[in-house]
Amino acid sequence: MPKRGGLAAVVIVFVLHHFQLHMMRPYVPLYAASLDIGYLGIGVVAASLGILPLIFALPAGSLTDRWGTRRMAVIGGATSAVGYLLLVASPTIAFIVISQLFAGLANLLMSLSTQAYVGSLGRGRAAERNFSLFTMFGSIGQIAGPLVGGIVVGLAGFRAAFLVAASLSILSAVAALALLPRHQRPAGTATSGGLSRRAWKYLRTSETRIAILTSCLMAVPEILRSAFLPLYLDSAVGLDAELVGYVLAVY
Repeated sequence: MPKRGGLAAVVIVFVLHHFQLHMMRPYVPLYAASLDIGYLGIGVVAASLGILPLIFALPAGSLTDRWGTRRMAVIGGATSAVGYLLLVASPTIAFIVISQLFAGLANLLMSLSTQAYVGSLGRGRAAERNFSLFTMFGSIGQIAGPLVGGIVVGLAGFRAAFLVAASLSILSAVAALALLPRHQRPAGTATSGGLSRRAWKYLRTSETRIAILTSCLMAVPEILRSAFLPLYLDSAVGLDAELVGYVLAVY
Protein backbone atom coordinates (compact mmCIF):
# COMPACT_ATOMS: atom_id res chain seq x y z
CA MET A 1 0.00 0.00 0.00
CA PRO A 2 1.38 3.46 -0.86
CA LYS A 3 2.12 5.84 1.94
CA ARG A 4 -0.39 8.54 2.82
CA GLY A 5 -0.20 11.34 0.31
CA GLY A 6 1.68 11.50 -2.96
CA LEU A 7 0.66 10.94 -6.56
CA ALA A 8 0.14 7.18 -6.19
CA ALA A 9 -2.45 7.72 -3.45
CA VAL A 10 -4.65 10.07 -5.43
CA VAL A 11 -4.28 7.94 -8.57
CA ILE A 12 -5.70 4.93 -6.70
CA VAL A 13 -8.68 6.97 -5.54
CA PHE A 14 -9.35 8.42 -8.98
CA VAL A 15 -8.93 5.13 -10.88
CA LEU A 16 -11.44 3.42 -8.59
CA HIS A 17 -13.92 6.24 -9.17
CA HIS A 18 -13.33 6.48 -12.92
CA PHE A 19 -13.58 2.73 -13.30
CA GLN A 20 -17.00 2.44 -11.64
CA LEU A 21 -18.26 5.58 -13.41
CA HIS A 22 -17.50 4.22 -16.88
CA MET A 23 -18.43 0.70 -15.83
CA MET A 24 -22.07 1.77 -15.41
CA ARG A 25 -22.44 4.93 -17.46
CA PRO A 26 -23.29 3.12 -20.74
CA TYR A 27 -25.60 0.64 -19.03
CA VAL A 28 -27.90 2.99 -17.12
CA PRO A 29 -29.60 4.02 -20.42
CA LEU A 30 -29.90 0.34 -21.37
CA TYR A 31 -31.42 -0.36 -17.95
CA ALA A 32 -33.86 2.51 -18.45
CA ALA A 33 -34.77 1.19 -21.91
CA SER A 34 -35.47 -2.24 -20.42
CA LEU A 35 -38.18 -0.57 -18.31
CA ASP A 36 -39.89 0.78 -21.47
CA ILE A 37 -39.69 4.43 -20.46
CA GLY A 38 -39.24 5.64 -24.05
CA TYR A 39 -36.59 7.77 -25.70
CA LEU A 40 -37.80 10.96 -24.02
CA GLY A 41 -37.38 9.34 -20.62
CA ILE A 42 -33.91 8.12 -21.57
CA GLY A 43 -33.03 11.66 -22.63
CA VAL A 44 -34.18 12.95 -19.25
CA VAL A 45 -32.04 10.31 -17.52
CA ALA A 46 -29.00 11.31 -19.59
CA ALA A 47 -29.52 15.03 -19.00
CA SER A 48 -29.95 14.62 -15.25
CA LEU A 49 -26.30 13.55 -14.98
CA GLY A 50 -25.19 17.10 -15.77
CA ILE A 51 -27.72 19.20 -13.85
CA LEU A 52 -26.06 19.35 -10.42
CA PRO A 53 -22.52 19.82 -11.79
CA LEU A 54 -23.81 22.84 -13.72
CA ILE A 55 -25.38 24.33 -10.60
CA PHE A 56 -22.73 23.47 -8.02
CA ALA A 57 -19.44 23.65 -9.94
CA LEU A 58 -18.36 27.01 -8.51
CA PRO A 59 -19.56 26.41 -4.93
CA ALA A 60 -17.98 22.94 -4.96
CA GLY A 61 -14.64 24.41 -6.02
CA SER A 62 -14.78 26.89 -3.18
CA LEU A 63 -15.76 24.19 -0.70
CA THR A 64 -12.81 22.08 -1.84
CA ASP A 65 -10.53 24.98 -0.90
CA ARG A 66 -12.25 25.28 2.46
CA TRP A 67 -12.81 21.65 3.48
CA GLY A 68 -9.90 19.99 1.73
CA THR A 69 -9.53 17.40 -0.98
CA ARG A 70 -9.79 14.34 1.27
CA ARG A 71 -13.19 15.26 2.72
CA MET A 72 -14.60 16.15 -0.68
CA ALA A 73 -13.32 12.90 -2.22
CA VAL A 74 -14.88 10.87 0.60
CA ILE A 75 -18.20 12.70 0.13
CA GLY A 76 -17.97 12.09 -3.62
CA GLY A 77 -17.41 8.35 -3.20
CA ALA A 78 -20.25 8.04 -0.68
CA THR A 79 -22.61 10.05 -2.90
CA SER A 80 -21.85 7.78 -5.84
CA ALA A 81 -22.61 4.68 -3.75
CA VAL A 82 -25.97 6.12 -2.68
CA GLY A 83 -26.87 6.71 -6.33
CA TYR A 84 -26.22 3.10 -7.27
CA LEU A 85 -28.13 1.79 -4.28
CA LEU A 86 -31.12 3.85 -5.40
CA LEU A 87 -30.98 2.04 -8.73
CA VAL A 88 -31.08 -1.27 -6.89
CA ALA A 89 -33.89 -0.16 -4.58
CA SER A 90 -36.58 0.63 -7.14
CA PRO A 91 -36.80 0.15 -10.94
CA THR A 92 -38.68 3.37 -11.66
CA ILE A 93 -37.92 6.40 -13.78
CA ALA A 94 -37.98 8.68 -10.73
CA PHE A 95 -35.32 6.66 -8.91
CA ILE A 96 -33.18 6.40 -12.05
CA VAL A 97 -33.25 10.18 -12.49
CA ILE A 98 -32.44 10.77 -8.81
CA SER A 99 -29.60 8.26 -9.01
CA GLN A 100 -28.11 10.12 -11.96
CA LEU A 101 -28.34 13.40 -10.07
CA PHE A 102 -26.28 11.74 -7.34
CA ALA A 103 -23.85 10.33 -9.93
CA GLY A 104 -23.29 13.73 -11.53
CA LEU A 105 -22.67 15.41 -8.18
CA ALA A 106 -20.35 12.60 -7.09
CA ASN A 107 -18.29 12.90 -10.27
CA LEU A 108 -18.01 16.65 -9.81
CA LEU A 109 -16.79 16.32 -6.21
CA MET A 110 -14.35 13.52 -6.98
CA SER A 111 -12.93 15.21 -10.09
CA LEU A 112 -12.48 18.58 -8.40
CA SER A 113 -10.89 17.14 -5.28
CA THR A 114 -8.47 14.79 -7.01
CA GLN A 115 -7.40 17.35 -9.61
CA ALA A 116 -6.91 19.98 -6.90
CA TYR A 117 -4.78 17.52 -4.94
CA VAL A 118 -2.64 16.69 -7.98
CA GLY A 119 -2.18 20.41 -8.59
CA SER A 120 -0.87 20.83 -5.05
CA LEU A 121 1.90 18.26 -5.51
CA GLY A 122 4.21 20.35 -7.66
CA ARG A 123 4.76 23.30 -9.94
CA GLY A 124 6.09 23.73 -13.46
CA ARG A 125 7.32 20.57 -15.14
CA ALA A 126 6.59 18.50 -12.05
CA ALA A 127 2.93 19.53 -12.26
CA GLU A 128 2.82 18.69 -15.98
CA ARG A 129 4.26 15.25 -15.29
CA ASN A 130 1.85 14.63 -12.42
CA PHE A 131 -1.21 15.58 -14.46
CA SER A 132 -0.01 13.49 -17.41
CA LEU A 133 0.35 10.41 -15.24
CA PHE A 134 -2.93 11.15 -13.46
CA THR A 135 -4.78 11.38 -16.78
CA MET A 136 -3.08 8.29 -18.19
CA PHE A 137 -4.05 6.10 -15.26
CA GLY A 138 -7.55 7.56 -15.26
CA SER A 139 -7.89 6.42 -18.87
CA ILE A 140 -7.32 2.86 -17.73
CA GLY A 141 -10.57 3.05 -15.78
CA GLN A 142 -12.31 4.59 -18.77
CA ILE A 143 -11.23 1.70 -21.01
CA ALA A 144 -11.67 -1.16 -18.55
CA GLY A 145 -14.95 0.10 -17.08
CA PRO A 146 -17.26 -0.66 -20.03
CA LEU A 147 -15.56 -4.03 -20.56
CA VAL A 148 -16.14 -5.18 -16.99
CA GLY A 149 -19.59 -3.59 -16.88
CA GLY A 150 -20.68 -5.51 -19.95
CA ILE A 151 -19.39 -8.79 -18.54
CA VAL A 152 -21.14 -8.29 -15.19
CA VAL A 153 -24.43 -7.20 -16.79
CA GLY A 154 -24.28 -10.12 -19.21
CA LEU A 155 -23.60 -12.68 -16.48
CA ALA A 156 -25.59 -11.39 -13.52
CA GLY A 157 -27.88 -8.59 -14.69
CA PHE A 158 -28.17 -4.86 -14.09
CA ARG A 159 -28.81 -4.91 -10.35
CA ALA A 160 -25.75 -7.04 -9.64
CA ALA A 161 -23.67 -4.62 -11.70
CA PHE A 162 -25.07 -1.68 -9.73
CA LEU A 163 -24.09 -3.40 -6.48
CA VAL A 164 -20.56 -3.96 -7.78
CA ALA A 165 -20.33 -0.29 -8.76
CA ALA A 166 -21.64 0.78 -5.35
CA SER A 167 -18.98 -1.36 -3.68
CA LEU A 168 -16.27 0.26 -5.81
CA SER A 169 -17.62 3.70 -4.91
CA ILE A 170 -17.41 2.87 -1.22
CA LEU A 171 -13.90 1.54 -1.78
CA SER A 172 -12.88 4.83 -3.43
CA ALA A 173 -14.20 6.75 -0.40
CA VAL A 174 -12.33 4.45 1.98
CA ALA A 175 -9.17 4.82 -0.11
CA ALA A 176 -9.47 8.60 0.02
CA LEU A 177 -9.91 8.50 3.79
CA ALA A 178 -6.95 6.16 4.24
CA LEU A 179 -4.50 7.50 1.67
CA LEU A 180 -5.07 11.25 1.28
CA PRO A 181 -3.66 13.55 3.97
CA ARG A 182 -5.82 15.53 6.34
CA HIS A 183 -6.54 19.04 5.11
CA GLN A 184 -5.10 21.99 6.96
CA ARG A 185 -7.31 25.00 6.40
CA PRO A 186 -5.16 27.82 5.04
CA ALA A 187 -5.20 31.20 6.69
CA GLY A 188 -7.68 33.59 5.20
CA THR A 189 -9.97 30.90 3.77
CA ALA A 190 -13.36 32.40 3.08
CA THR A 191 -16.40 31.72 5.23
CA SER A 192 -19.52 30.15 3.75
CA GLY A 193 -20.96 33.62 3.12
CA GLY A 194 -17.75 34.64 1.41
CA LEU A 195 -17.93 31.53 -0.77
CA SER A 196 -21.38 32.47 -2.01
CA ARG A 197 -20.35 36.06 -2.73
CA ARG A 198 -17.25 34.88 -4.56
CA ALA A 199 -19.27 32.44 -6.69
CA TRP A 200 -21.76 35.14 -7.73
CA LYS A 201 -18.87 37.50 -8.43
CA TYR A 202 -17.40 34.97 -10.84
CA LEU A 203 -20.76 34.42 -12.53
CA ARG A 204 -21.09 38.13 -13.21
CA THR A 205 -17.95 38.13 -15.38
CA SER A 206 -18.33 37.51 -19.11
CA GLU A 207 -15.31 35.17 -19.11
CA THR A 208 -16.96 32.81 -16.61
CA ARG A 209 -20.28 32.82 -18.46
CA ILE A 210 -18.52 32.06 -21.76
CA ALA A 211 -16.56 29.25 -20.11
CA ILE A 212 -19.75 27.73 -18.68
CA LEU A 213 -21.54 28.01 -22.04
CA THR A 214 -18.59 26.41 -23.84
CA SER A 215 -18.48 23.56 -21.35
CA CYS A 216 -22.20 22.97 -21.79
CA LEU A 217 -21.90 22.89 -25.58
CA MET A 218 -18.97 20.48 -25.39
CA ALA A 219 -20.89 18.23 -23.02
CA VAL A 220 -23.87 17.79 -25.37
CA PRO A 221 -22.18 15.38 -27.85
CA GLU A 222 -20.73 13.33 -24.99
CA ILE A 223 -24.12 13.05 -23.28
CA LEU A 224 -25.77 11.99 -26.54
CA ARG A 225 -23.04 9.44 -27.21
CA SER A 226 -23.08 7.91 -23.75
CA ALA A 227 -26.89 7.73 -23.69
CA PHE A 228 -27.88 6.65 -27.19
CA LEU A 229 -24.87 4.85 -28.70
CA PRO A 230 -25.35 1.89 -26.31
CA LEU A 231 -29.04 1.80 -27.27
CA TYR A 232 -28.15 1.83 -30.96
CA LEU A 233 -25.61 -0.95 -30.54
CA ASP A 234 -28.12 -2.99 -28.56
CA SER A 235 -31.33 -2.48 -30.55
CA ALA A 236 -30.20 -1.70 -34.11
CA VAL A 237 -26.94 -3.65 -34.36
CA GLY A 238 -28.04 -6.45 -32.05
CA LEU A 239 -24.99 -6.59 -29.78
CA ASP A 240 -25.30 -8.05 -26.31
CA ALA A 241 -24.11 -6.17 -23.19
CA GLU A 242 -20.61 -7.67 -23.30
CA LEU A 243 -20.03 -6.73 -26.94
CA VAL A 244 -21.40 -3.23 -26.29
CA GLY A 245 -18.71 -2.88 -23.64
CA TYR A 246 -16.01 -3.96 -26.08
CA VAL A 247 -17.11 -1.35 -28.62
CA LEU A 248 -17.37 1.48 -26.07
CA ALA A 249 -13.95 0.67 -24.61
CA VAL A 250 -12.26 1.54 -27.90
CA TYR A 251 -14.63 4.31 -28.99
